[in-house]
Amino acid sequence: MPLNYYFVKISLSTLSVSICLFSFLIFLNPCQIYGQFTKDDTFLFVIDPGHGGKDPGTQGFGAKEKDLALSISLKIGKLLQKESDIKIIYTRTSDRFVELYRRARIANDAQADFFLSVHCDAFRNPNTRGTHAFVIGNHVAERNYEVAKKENSVVFLEDGFQENYPGFDPRKPETLISLSLMQNDYLESSIRAAKFIHDRVEYDLRRPVRDIKQAGFIVLHQTFMPSVLLETGFLSNSTDARFLKSQAGQNQIARAVADALIDYKNWVQSNVYGENVSDVSNIANESLNETSEAVMYRVQIMATDKALNSYSPIFKELSPIIKEPYKNLYRYYYGFTKSLKDAQRLKSEAIRRGFKGSVVVEFRDGVRIDPWN
Repeated sequence: MPLNYYFVKISLSTLSVSICLFSFLIFLNPCQIYGQFTKDDTFLFVIDPGHGGKDPGTQGFGAKEKDLALSISLKIGKLLQKESDIKIIYTRTSDRFVELYRRARIANDAQADFFLSVHCDAFRNPNTRGTHAFVIGNHVAERNYEVAKKENSVVFLEDGFQENYPGFDPRKPETLISLSLMQNDYLESSIRAAKFIHDRVEYDLRRPVRDIKQAGFIVLHQTFMPSVLLETGFLSNSTDARFLKSQAGQNQIARAVADALIDYKNWVQSNVYGENVSDVSNIANESLNETSEAVMYRVQIMATDKALNSYSPIFKELSPIIKEPYKNLYRYYYGFTKSLKDAQRLKSEAIRRGFKGSVVVEFRDGVRIDPWN
């Protein structure tokens, strides 16, 4: 199911909550709203192991969420640190309790390029399983609301939470709706990162993934950068729990997530998108001949006379989608990569999602190379 965007009519009472939340946000985060690029071209990830200390999080099959989140987060960071142009900051490296607003402040103060919060999920149906990512937004489904409410309820364990979160009550849906209002600038980049993670887990690990969802998480709301809350699996499911408890499973999920974050970094830094990649709504309208890469591969999934938005439901959550004007048509491409092997993987995914005529296309110095030329 493609990720849809929803518009919510906010009542006067909800608007009052939004103003109140905005007030405490400014109070807690006097720093400026930072851009996506660090000054020395190093890409900075802040990795946030969920829960910790007096907050165990979800528990199931002899495992505690706080322990698994910490172990997986440290493994992700260790893999990313092997990249010379990546720097890692953790919100915690031991079993200690860190308030939600402090986790976000760590990322904001560091002027991070991306924030990842690592968690495990649970559900009353023990057959429910799979990895799934959340980005900030309105919890348009009851399930999304319940997940956000559970994660946000950590504020009740914080000393002085009434002062730190004035007017906030995670039990009230109208409160959570207001949390999405200030993160919209980073929403589409966050979705892209989530999609990279889902692709790596699904195609590299051959493990199930669920839909990318939007919900009102405090920890994502207070970060001024693209951000994702990742539920690595369900501790209420025996198969997922066994996988996440094992060192082999943790190593595999960490490798997939690390590779996905490197994919995201490469996408951000690609010259295809120029200097201002935070405004990805314009990406689909950019000409493909602006790239300075010597050889790149893309998957053409369709050509039509219709000018479509890159997040149209017709693309079935494939991302990134790039539109190229061609004669009286528009050619639509999915993904971009320097690796022909990766391009073939993207082609297989596009075909699986219904684009049977997908073909890999090579670009050299930004010029499409057709085999018949």
